[in-house]
Amino acid sequence: MKNIYLTGMMGSGKSAVARVLAKKLNRPCMDLDNEMVHETSSTIPDIFRKKGEAYFRQLESGILQSLKADGLIIATGGGSVVSPENRVFMKQTGIVIYLEDDAETLWKRIGKDKNRPLLSSPDPKKVLCDLLESRRSFYEEADYRVHGGEKNPEQVAEELLKTIQFDQILNEKN
Repeated sequence: MKNIYLTGMMGSGKSAVARVLAKKLNRPCMDLDNEMVHETSSTIPDIFRKKGEAYFRQLESGILQSLKADGLIIATGGGSVVSPENRVFMKQTGIVIYLEDDAETLWKRIGKDKNRPLLSSPDPKKVLCDLLESRRSFYEEADYRVHGGEKNPEQVAEELLKTIQFDQILNEKN
């Protein structure tokens, strides 16, 4: 059974949707950020502050690519898709889903969150917009896309399940 990787920007709901989807599919759930916190005994902001983004990305890739289990629902980090090796690994070992939202929606969700190291700048909204733009093409390589907008995690998971099931039915007929 293939893994399901949820990708998207910070604030797109990857962790929440992963939990709902895992419950609906009766599969184990894993959050890549939580795994990094567990592995390092540090918070995400502390990892960034003490070791830097390059170390964070290396750690993220190492944990992602060390996954041995099949059938996991995995909430990736927002920047996981930047690494070509990560994108190839996810495509080879599972289904990749992009939880897509526009910058304004993302900003409404996380604009006041002080635990987002990449947004600790004089103009965090601009940083968010720039990050989304620089990563968009990587996210769009996903097998499926679901737009979150004003939907809650339950609604996003339901839409995602319908999309995947419909695609599987079409593929079986072809």
